[in-house]
Amino acid sequence: MFLYQYSDMTRSILAAADLEIIPIDRESLIVVLPENHPLADRSEVSLADLDGLDFIMPDRQSVTGLFAEIKDLFERSNSTLKIVVEAVFTNSILGLVAGEIGISQQFGFNFLTIGRLFCCI
Repeated sequence: MFLYQYSDMTRSILAAADLEIIPIDRESLIVVLPENHPLADRSEVSLADLDGLDFIMPDRQSVTGLFAEIKDLFERSNSTLKIVVEAVFTNSILGLVAGEIGISQQFGFNFLTIGRLFCCI
């Protein structure tokens, strides 16, 4: 499960403003794969399965929290995150995955109606 993490700058602003953050929901991360990928038929995929695969990441400047969370997940599991490209828009990421440039991880709520393009982790 994924709990949205704020960027360092946002955390600093919230701390300075003496605000409290109370999580109200958790969001799953999914792995986005081309249909013919060897992992696409699995119902579950582990981080170890993704170790060293070519990754299309959300742009680190635009989607700071998601980029940091994915990077942290790989570091904590001692897995290699091999970033081949970063993209700002979800549609761009999907196009790159469909073109078999790599795989990606995204928030699950973005893909509820897409169908078989992803496997949940």
